[in-house]
Amino acid sequence: MSSGYHLPPPEHATFAVISRLLSCMVTESLLRAYYIPLSGISDVSGFAVILSTHLISEQPIINRSLRPRDVFIIVPLRNPPAFGEGALSRHGHYIGLLDPLDMFPAFYELTENSPSTKHVCLLTSIHLGY
Repeated sequence: MSSGYHLPPPEHATFAVISRLLSCMVTESLLRAYYIPLSGISDVSGFAVILSTHLISEQPIINRSLRPRDVFIIVPLRNPPAFGEGALSRHGHYIGLLDPLDMFPAFYELTENSPSTKHVCLLTSIHLGY
């Protein structure tokens, strides 16, 4: 059972599919992801920042700052994920295994405000009833 058990059936089904798909893409290293711990908020241990596909062709360790288009999606987590090999990077802990049961039914993506304000980003949320 997914961790969106309290959702109405259509939202629960949507969350179950999305969370499993994200988990598979990260665990199979189709997409890179980093864990950023968070303190001071109950029930949330941190965030998984899943990077876009165009970053796969870059070096295994990304040293540059991330841009909004580099981030595929941000997912709040109940528990820290299993970390992959490698040291802590400037972007967080590399995620080796992302469990869909640790995900909250809320997904966030970064979007640019407009072409004239390329450095201003908005956080768009996709809440599934949480």
